[in-house]
Amino acid sequence: MLVSLLHMDIQGYCRHTAERLASYYTDRREAAGLSRRLLEEVTGRGYPEMILSDYKLTKKETETLTDYTDRLLEHEPLQYILGRADFGELTLATAPGVLIPRPETALLCDLIDQRGWLVGDERVADLGTGTGAIALLLAHRHPEIRVTAVDVSPDAVRLARQNAETLGLSDRVSVLRADLLLDTFTLPHPVDLVVSNPPYILDRERQEMAPHVTEREPAEALFVPDDEPALFYEAILDRCPAPRYALEINPLAADRLWHLFVEREYDVTFAPGFRGERRFLLAEK
Repeated sequence: MLVSLLHMDIQGYCRHTAERLASYYTDRREAAGLSRRLLEEVTGRGYPEMILSDYKLTKKETETLTDYTDRLLEHEPLQYILGRADFGELTLATAPGVLIPRPETALLCDLIDQRGWLVGDERVADLGTGTGAIALLLAHRHPEIRVTAVDVSPDAVRLARQNAETLGLSDRVSVLRADLLLDTFTLPHPVDLVVSNPPYILDRERQEMAPHVTEREPAEALFVPDDEPALFYEAILDRCPAPRYALEINPLAADRLWHLFVEREYDVTFAPGFRGERRFLLAEK
């Protein structure tokens, strides 16, 4: 097999890999795009450049590509394979056991910027920080703010601290391990803004999700009981008082969350995600 692959041109190898991935990624365009991305990642060259130069894969590159493809077919997320993920302008280290940051979540940081909520030395809390994505992107964009990032997972805390150190932001982003759902949880100081992408996917939605998510990413960072869709949002409101909140939400819980915040006398607006659904809640007094 390896010998035959070494004799393929780049387009042939791309087709071969896409055909293998098509058994899992039912959208052939997605499989083809992922095949091209794998080629670019392993060779360090752009796909058009490889086509124009008639680039030939080395034995080591072919072995690596085959290994990556095998791992994808075993439902290992690409971000875990590569050990990194892009988030806004940042590239963050990723690792198994810690939720992978999604490009859509970066829209939450854009919404905060559009509202001009961070213009000085505000204090921010990022609850359920994971890799530190939201906390670090906001600190990167706003050099005067200070962020307290919180997660219950020791793996997440270690990774968020690593990312903060790598990005030179550890002096303004402190990462704490704590459980938001405990009655004893409190923030170490008052904050001007609370941001969070907490667990919000209902248990019943698991069956609709891809296996590289349900089998590989931490369930505790994704799911809530069907009868408690507002579990983390209630804890955020009760234990983390702030004049402003910017939260990623499940559209299925949007109406319930609207009532929850309005009852606390907040003005609430929703903002859409990539598919136009109510994906973000912004609340302000």
